[in-house]
Amino acid sequence: MNKRDEKRLLKNAGIILKICGRAKAGETVLILTMRDKMLYAEALSKKAVESGMNPLILDITEYHGNAYKKNILNLPLKKAIEAADVVLNLQDLAGISRMTGDLKNNEDRWHTGIDRKIWINNNAMEKWNITEKKTANIRTRTLKLIKLLKRSKCVRVTSPCGTDFTFYLGKGYNATPVLAICPLYGEVAITPEDGTGHGVFVIDGPTQKGVRPYTELNKKHLKVFVEAGRAVKWEGDPVQVKRLTAFIESGRPRADAIDEIGIPTTDYLDNDRYWWRDKTHHHDRIHIALGNNILRSKNIHGKHHMDGEVSRATIYVDGRVIIRNGRFTGAF
Repeated sequence: MNKRDEKRLLKNAGIILKICGRAKAGETVLILTMRDKMLYAEALSKKAVESGMNPLILDITEYHGNAYKKNILNLPLKKAIEAADVVLNLQDLAGISRMTGDLKNNEDRWHTGIDRKIWINNNAMEKWNITEKKTANIRTRTLKLIKLLKRSKCVRVTSPCGTDFTFYLGKGYNATPVLAICPLYGEVAITPEDGTGHGVFVIDGPTQKGVRPYTELNKKHLKVFVEAGRAVKWEGDPVQVKRLTAFIESGRPRADAIDEIGIPTTDYLDNDRYWWRDKTHHHDRIHIALGNNILRSKNIHGKHHMDGEVSRATIYVDGRVIIRNGRFTGAF
């Protein structure tokens, strides 16, 4: 690593601690890593010491490669996670949930960054072009949007490709802050009132689950028609339509419900460059998910869940435009 990248790595590590972890002098910071990511763990530890914190690096290579995969609980690791003031997990998003034995709620509570337990997707951490202010704005924008939604009733989504989809924020709806995927990403994940979504949404970007991979974006868009919160018809590229049908029919219950509308609250280009292997969750695209979420007031995801990306969306909340052509308006 050259000196420029080393300097940037340390700067970014400091931003993660201060802004994402909200760590303070005197607090304990637990850093979970495998050996191939030790460089990033060491940078975080060094900045923690410089800031008067008490860091500890735990190498979980053998555990993660064996017992973790079988959902076998390591009690000392669980206790260390629970005892630390801040936990920085350099592994996978599901990690904290699985390492503490909390699998009851589909791991959703850990998306929020609750108790300052966060996931650092560290791909090319030495290359990120981030600042304290811009990183802090993700949290501010996320919480501000949730506050707006709590006092609103109706959300409409349109896009240049033909999306015109409306849902409501009544009984059973939930808006969850996704602030555990740091420091490049943030999101408000909305589970709409069951049975209220209607209209059409057009997936012109990629999806999860291999239905419309990013390598096939030149194919005809997927158009999904929705009535009473359920997908009733879909059309587009024949191969992708077949995959979507298979996904929906394989769910138990059937995965035809509008599980989630995800609104990213980041504006980092580096989020798009270095994260998300399936090329979803870009800063300027929203996603509308089909699935079988039956615990709508608690969970973001059903056990069967697929995000579909909509580009250049315009979003109206009770008639007020908060996003226009994929970008937040000045109010946010």
